[in-house]
Amino acid sequence: MLRIAVMVVAMLTSISVFSAGPHTKQERLESIGRVILSIGENYADPRDGEERKLKRGSLVYPYERVMTSERGRLHIRFNDGSSINLKPRSSIQIAQYRYDDAEPEKGTAVFQLLRGGLRTISGKIGKSNPENYRFQSALATIGIRGTEYELYLCDRCCAAKNKLTEGIAGGVDKGGIYVDTNAGSADLSPGKYFELAKGAKTLQLLDERPDMLKVGDEPRPVLPKPKKVEPAVQCDSDLINYGDVESWIRCDSLGLVNG
Repeated sequence: MLRIAVMVVAMLTSISVFSAGPHTKQERLESIGRVILSIGENYADPRDGEERKLKRGSLVYPYERVMTSERGRLHIRFNDGSSINLKPRSSIQIAQYRYDDAEPEKGTAVFQLLRGGLRTISGKIGKSNPENYRFQSALATIGIRGTEYELYLCDRCCAAKNKLTEGIAGGVDKGGIYVDTNAGSADLSPGKYFELAKGAKTLQLLDERPDMLKVGDEPRPVLPKPKKVEPAVQCDSDLINYGDVESWIRCDSLGLVNG
């Protein structure tokens, strides 16, 4: 079974920003991905430059912090084919990203979830060298082996607004995950979920998607009601005998009355 190694620590009081390390101007100028979809007000902060608004087609660069607004949504596709879908009021730091299509096994992708939620699908880096593809936060380190999963980091503001407990939750759509925490460890297969609340001594393993992962979900579209289909009418002379004059007239006008 494909696995994601997930190590969740119990401290949920603050979110630390990890150092991206030294980088050259050349690395900053080379794009690593592109925005496929941007809804609402979303931004990239390069830390050494001016914050810029992200729209469809915008390029994304290493070492940037990417943020969605209260109603924003952002879908980024990276050069190795991996993708990240950010929910509203979410933020990630691109700590490190290097990829050469000629040598995918030498690629590196390190992201840091700072706030909110996301769904991600791994690409060539994760398939060629899964040890070099991971998500980090003050709450978890997630290594992947070619899979699709979701995470949500619910801080104090999130908990108060949505009537939830501070903590972290995750679930797998494809592949498998291994969850290792101070409150216990477990293997999770597709369709299984975990949730760890602040200060909890037990890691919750769930068969249903927890409410924390539902925060910021896109509302389901309202489908139009299906048109009422009238039952088929057998066109014969008995229609008039049963008093169904309207149907008889319609059938007769079409030349379909039998008898």
